[in-house]
Amino acid sequence: MAYIALLLYTGILFFRPQDWISLLRGRPFLGLGVVDVVIGLALVSWAGHLSTTRWRPKDAPQNWLMLGLYLAVLMSHVRHTYFAALVRDFQVFGKLVLIYFLVASVATSVKRVRAVILVMLAGCLFMSIHGILQIHTGVGFGGMKPTVSEGFMRAKAFGVFNDPNDLALVLVTAIPFLLSGALSRGRSLPVRIASCAALAPMVYCVYLTNSRGGWLALAVMLLAYLYLHLPYKKMALAMAVAVLPIVFYLGPQRVQTISTDESSAHIRMILWGNGNQMLKRWPLFGAGYRRFNEFSERSLTAHNSFVLCYAELGLVGYFFWLGLIMATLKDGYAFGKLPRDGPEAEQYALLGKATVSGLVGFLAAAFFLTRTHIHPLYLLLSLVAALRAAYERDVGPLQGGFTLNDSKYVVGAEMLSIPGMWLALRLLQ
Repeated sequence: MAYIALLLYTGILFFRPQDWISLLRGRPFLGLGVVDVVIGLALVSWAGHLSTTRWRPKDAPQNWLMLGLYLAVLMSHVRHTYFAALVRDFQVFGKLVLIYFLVASVATSVKRVRAVILVMLAGCLFMSIHGILQIHTGVGFGGMKPTVSEGFMRAKAFGVFNDPNDLALVLVTAIPFLLSGALSRGRSLPVRIASCAALAPMVYCVYLTNSRGGWLALAVMLLAYLYLHLPYKKMALAMAVAVLPIVFYLGPQRVQTISTDESSAHIRMILWGNGNQMLKRWPLFGAGYRRFNEFSERSLTAHNSFVLCYAELGLVGYFFWLGLIMATLKDGYAFGKLPRDGPEAEQYALLGKATVSGLVGFLAAAFFLTRTHIHPLYLLLSLVAALRAAYERDVGPLQGGFTLNDSKYVVGAEMLSIPGMWLALRLLQ
């Protein structure tokens, strides 16, 4: 039951039928919306699953880090006695915690992890077709029109992907899984054809979002993918670096307007400075989750996911958030290094490399976009946590994986990244 609820919740997240099917709009089920019903079903089934399963938070270090992050979010409000915000964000951030732990605890095998990824890919393909229809016909599913920004038409989707940047980023995180399906050895011809057929509209839709951050994420993701998959690393890196200018040349028109002299870049620097001031004022728990705008220039957000995290959640929350990312990158890389002595080991390796590639691309864009707490990020983190738990239960300890002893490196990265941001501001000014 919990497995079905997980797939249903993932499907609702990506397909959002309640936003484009008129019969499901509003609150058609006893005053509850579709998402409310699915979340309730997921919570009930998850509680039943936990009472009968062998899963425990200690199965992957990411689980403890996620719980720590949730606590830091709540403490950011307790510190300032924002109790109304505490109640609100217990639910708001709780939805991210729910999708994370649903995947981490219910996707207990490679087969189940792949099923979640297939639902995600199907949803991304649906959103890609929706975005293409918007640009070429004027409307997508449900009559949604594209966004017009700076004179450019930009494709978008529903719900949490209603922003063109969010649509671009979720497609970029999905594309590495299709690349693995199309290029990896041992794949059947139908799988290769299906993967290539889905790749084309997804890449094209990233283009149609006219997202500079999304195109940057695509370029960096391709660089990471080549580096992880080609056997000769120096050659792979040289090829990847050679490909980058071509990718940017082929990018949408807004990519050509990137400059440190333009007004949007200037305001970004001011906002990053605002974030540094918030950390200086409230170093432990920050200004409060989702309260950056209350203390920033023109009430704008940070336009940098790292700055937003340490400004709102302080050093405590930033440690857990950064730790989640570093643990996922290290575990994913460790999976990619596994000896491929069987189909199961091959799957672990391919999934690990694809996740790392998508996450690296996401982080490149996250340096210029405020995407600290969005569903695609936590979905990627949870997929690796689920793989880690499944592998160590069935095979044994993951060699080279993240351990709690690696927390010292997280602290080091935390302490270096903050003055690094300050130095970057000085160099760009």
